[in-house]
Amino acid sequence: MESRTTDNLEQVLLASEAVIARERARQMTVLAELDRRQVALMDGCRSMTEWTASRLDIAPETASMLV
Repeated sequence: MESRTTDNLEQVLLASEAVIARERARQMTVLAELDRRQVALMDGCRSMTEWTASRLDIAPETASMLV
């Protein structure tokens, strides 16, 4: 990393964020379909947010932003 320029590191960071954003968008699409199928209720969860947080091992706040 030390051999990279600051500009290059910023470009790497932005490219990484673009990948994350695309994957989050895909997750949101899949979660919407799972919600439509009421998977959370079938698994005994109180909400899709609760189901998502437990399934993806993420904070409830993060799960809430996805569903």
